[in-house]
Amino acid sequence: MKNIKKIICCALVLTILTGAVACGKGSSKDTEKVPESDEKQTENIENTEGSKNTDTEKTEEVKEPKKMNAVIEKVKGGRDAIVVISHDDGDRNTANYLVSEFERLDLRGTLSLIASRVYDPATGERKEDNIEFWQGILDTGRFNISSHTMTHSFWGMTDEEEEGYYSDYSGGTHEYEIEAGRITKETKGSRDILREIFPSQRILTFVKAGFGIHSSGVSLSDKSMEIIAQYYIGTRWDGGGLETIPSADPYKFKSFMARSGEDETKWIPLVDQAIEKKGAIVFLFHNIVPGTASGISVEQEDTTKLFEYVAEKVDEGKVWCAYFEDAVIYTEEVRHAKVFSSILEDEITVSVTDDLDNEIYNLPLTVKCQVPDDWTSVMAEMPDGTVTKLETFPGIAAGTYVHIDIVPDSGDVILRKG
Repeated sequence: MKNIKKIICCALVLTILTGAVACGKGSSKDTEKVPESDEKQTENIENTEGSKNTDTEKTEEVKEPKKMNAVIEKVKGGRDAIVVISHDDGDRNTANYLVSEFERLDLRGTLSLIASRVYDPATGERKEDNIEFWQGILDTGRFNISSHTMTHSFWGMTDEEEEGYYSDYSGGTHEYEIEAGRITKETKGSRDILREIFPSQRILTFVKAGFGIHSSGVSLSDKSMEIIAQYYIGTRWDGGGLETIPSADPYKFKSFMARSGEDETKWIPLVDQAIEKKGAIVFLFHNIVPGTASGISVEQEDTTKLFEYVAEKVDEGKVWCAYFEDAVIYTEEVRHAKVFSSILEDEITVSVTDDLDNEIYNLPLTVKCQVPDDWTSVMAEMPDGTVTKLETFPGIAAGTYVHIDIVPDSGDVILRKG
């Protein structure tokens, strides 16, 4: 009996152990990991799919503008030289003659006007008859005005109460006594009076008066030049000859003073020199008379030949006949301006910038801009939205190009094939 119980107990123990083993095997199977080789295979498949997606994505090419050659011409219109014709002091007969010649030949010039011609500084009264005359000259559109002092008389050295000696240009010596503020009156005062009487004129330039030389040998003192620079952008000197572009000093802009005994055989070569050297020549005339001339007067017959030659060179595209004010503004803009030009697909963008006062320096600069060789004409869209058709020119080094006039700091000009 005892043996039977032992047998039964052993059988139960075996049964329990067998079930436990079987149960352990089943649990291990449910939590079994994927073999390492299989993991790597799965990762490779995922990476391959990701790589295929990247390769099939199309990336748009970003096009960058390409630089185009562009330069600012030293003379308006790409011409070779600037010629200024100025009349000093305010002789009525000379002014009438100049209007006749300028209208016949399509020229322009500058009146260097003494303010006391139209205003009495002693009484403060306007000279209405003279004002009407000079306004009529301006109304022709052939002239602008530069200030030529208030009274055209010696003004001292310091702008303080002063006395001393000066010499005139004929060699005579004179004693003077001057009240304080005389230089300011002759410079700023003349500008203010001329602006008030002729409101269409900006009076931005000053013309040195040949009133004499101080006993120290100085014509215009440092104080005089300092005061002039406060109220003007440039000064025309009374000599010096041919000027560079831009000028070496806009407050000592050179000129050529015509005198009796001279004629077109001396003046015309000055125009040719300006053309050859890419410079500026400012002709300074006082009285131009129909008969025999003397002193600083010259004869009409001779000046007519000069004016006809200047007009011929204007027609040939070699000379810009300019107001003195415009000559100063343009050449100073040339000194300070930078031009930028680039092409993107079928559009060229051009702009001009400078560091000058835009209220004063607002004259268009001529830019020579390269365009593709197959552009036989160009449509230029200006910053104000207006569109102009331009002619192209064949170049040598720069290829095909156009001339476009752009005011500095005015915005972008867009060029398209015409």
